[in-house]
Amino acid sequence: MSTTSPTLTGDLRRGDETQVLVALQGDGVQPEDYAAIGKNNALRSDVVAAIIKHRLLTPPEEQAKKFLELNAALWRDPAITAEVIAALGVPPTCPVSDESGLYCVALFYDTGDAVETFRRNWEACIQSHGQDGTWKWGGLLFTPEGVRPRANAKPRSRGLRWQVCELGRAYQKQSVESVRPQLDRGQIMGMGQEGPMLAALHPKWVTSMDGGVIPYMDMPDLEVSPGGGGDFVDAPYLGFVRGDRRVYLDADGVREADPGCGSGSLR
Repeated sequence: MSTTSPTLTGDLRRGDETQVLVALQGDGVQPEDYAAIGKNNALRSDVVAAIIKHRLLTPPEEQAKKFLELNAALWRDPAITAEVIAALGVPPTCPVSDESGLYCVALFYDTGDAVETFRRNWEACIQSHGQDGTWKWGGLLFTPEGVRPRANAKPRSRGLRWQVCELGRAYQKQSVESVRPQLDRGQIMGMGQEGPMLAALHPKWVTSMDGGVIPYMDMPDLEVSPGGGGDFVDAPYLGFVRGDRRVYLDADGVREADPGCGSGSLR
């Protein structure tokens, strides 16, 4: 079995290529426009952002359906209903992703307890990807002694909410320790207990993580005490192992600046 990644030139069948060109021409795109994608960086960025949005991200209506399925399978929480989701109104518009940010919109539920919400969201991730498709570091404990919100973490509202999320590109290659003051100065909510739910609702995003264009995601609004036995010196992060095809939840020192990781945030 080949382990190489697909390539546009080698894996796009001639019939598919022709169909794409015919469809684009029908919408008014001219051959010179198509050729310009390879020459105009701004145009190429816009095209890539649109492709990523449709390939990686789950539409809000599908997220709502998935959330109700997760609740029926895992929690049976009476506060999570189709009527309550509908009452939230129209989800926010997702910003266009570019070199400075990778964005999505997601549906979250907060129990009012960060640790319990974190645990439930990891359950949702397992439900979405399966036991064999997930892994969690044993030193990350879903207890008050093992994980907690950082001191300056912005409070979450209890219940369901739609939220715009930035998935780590904006702070890629920066340590969690250096990102937290930036979040505070900008009055930005850092990613926290919501992280694993993103993997449940946007499975194509998390399984496309490569530590480059799609970074692994730190959760700077949470602190981890390894094994629950002392100082809270780590922060959790979400990643994907391509060889094992596993979504993983791990933790690392907040001073570590990994070029493949970036702190997520909520807008």
